[in-house]
Amino acid sequence: NCSAAHLTALVALARSPDPSARLSLPDGRLARRIYGDLVLTEQAPPCPPFSPAPLATEGETFLKGTPWRAACRSVRCPPREARRPGAFYLARRTLEGTLTLRPRQTGDTIALPGRKTKTVKKLLIDAHIPRWEREQLPILADGRGTAAVAGFGPDRSRLAQPGEEAYELLFWKEV
Repeated sequence: NCSAAHLTALVALARSPDPSARLSLPDGRLARRIYGDLVLTEQAPPCPPFSPAPLATEGETFLKGTPWRAACRSVRCPPREARRPGAFYLARRTLEGTLTLRPRQTGDTIALPGRKTKTVKKLLIDAHIPRWEREQLPILADGRGTAAVAGFGPDRSRLAQPGEEAYELLFWKEV
């Protein structure tokens, strides 16, 4: 049930250099440009950013309204060969105040191990994370700022050394 105007707009969307454009179509359909792909889907209501939640430092944290989960526990940082796959270890001495899982905020920055400091926004754009998913991605923050980004890892200034008091942190998405 598309008109000529809809089809013209769809072609323009496909040719657009914008990596995150969208077009509403008749009958509740939606066309999205996701970097190099054109995706046709049902139109769903936009997901608002989730509400910040304190990280359970001994157990799991479920972030309502997102597919993300986090598990945390106090440990002595093990040597590299004994580390749990997918987990990272934050030095407790580097953390200040309450650990909170929250959506990204303007000005958030992170220096991932082996990389230069970037804004979280630039990190997610460079990783081709679609705009609507960026609002659902948990940021672990404390009184000093960004400590880690789910799916990417910790800020290098927060990494624990073997034998040091640490939090073992693991993020995953439920499908």
